[in-house]
Amino acid sequence: MKKLFYVEPSQMLRIGLKSVFSGDDWEIYTLDSMDDFDFRIKDFAPDILLLDGSFYNNGNLEKIRASVTQIPVGFMSKEPVASSDDYFFIKKPISLSEIKEVVENFLK
Repeated sequence: MKKLFYVEPSQMLRIGLKSVFSGDDWEIYTLDSMDDFDFRIKDFAPDILLLDGSFYNNGNLEKIRASVTQIPVGFMSKEPVASSDDYFFIKKPISLSEIKEVVENFLK
């Protein structure tokens, strides 16, 4: 079973993403903020981390890399965030099924 950890302020998007991945050998854990991120991500041990682009700033990158070092980390945003070997970027707007396709392709 593959695990996706998703940090997104919009409850609608969190629910939608869970429904798109449900039943396909995926376990999804969502948060609406970076509160409790350190504890929750270590406990869940995901295969991939996906965050809303709003979490790219404000010291969150350091917090993310302090908690996860060996898994892919992606940001979804209307405006591009700096891509590097450490992060990937998904441009919004994008359909939920397209997000699933990107995530699955990234883990191949």
